[in-house]
Amino acid sequence: MNVMFNIFIQVESDDLQGVGAPIASAISAWVEEKDTGAHLMDERDGELYAALGINIQVRKTAGLKEPLRFLFSLAKEHKCDFVLGVYDGETKEDLCYFGHEEGKPDVFEIANYVGLQ
Repeated sequence: MNVMFNIFIQVESDDLQGVGAPIASAISAWVEEKDTGAHLMDERDGELYAALGINIQVRKTAGLKEPLRFLFSLAKEHKCDFVLGVYDGETKEDLCYFGHEEGKPDVFEIANYVGLQ
């Protein structure tokens, strides 16, 4: 049985307002160009970012490779980190961090955290 996992990956930065616009622009372009099923998560309170990143549904480990590679490149460029977790309706659970301070994401380790095969 192939279970679909709802995953969020969002920016973790003390300067979210400073890095938000260029990251949102890059993610938006990437989502349109790639066929990963990812969606831009751009939550704002007025002009201020409350949350920024992607939501994606995956069934297998391979579904994480491209998004993690892309977001890690953004993390290095904008000197920020990302938090990855799972969500079910309104409940979100942070599972791990990667990026500028936290380092390169390990796809297989993350897949294990999520429960992917």
